[in-house]
Amino acid sequence: MVTQQLRTTGFSSHNPYFVRTMNTLQKLIDLEQDVRQFGFDWPDQFMILTQIIDECGEVHEEIEHSSSQEKLQEEIGDLLHSVISLCIFSGFSLEETIGKTNVKFARRM
Repeated sequence: MVTQQLRTTGFSSHNPYFVRTMNTLQKLIDLEQDVRQFGFDWPDQFMILTQIIDECGEVHEEIEHSSSQEKLQEEIGDLLHSVISLCIFSGFSLEETIGKTNVKFARRM
């Protein structure tokens, strides 16, 4: 059922998990917009991509060195934040981008 729903819509706004997740993501989007007012903005997509690569390295180190789950979660969060920043900076709707990815992934099943 979930797979069929993803194939047709990409997400469901009636799913409580989806609603909580989107609320959390919306807070991050709002924060991204707020910090721009204080002069924090990426100069270009390549700087964000560099940050993403750095964050991937930090996640890799945490996995490799068997650090605490809490530290690993923190580093994954930093990586997600960087990827979301790239999406927003590129002018894409985060919800639409994730929805398209869900549909693409569901088609592969």
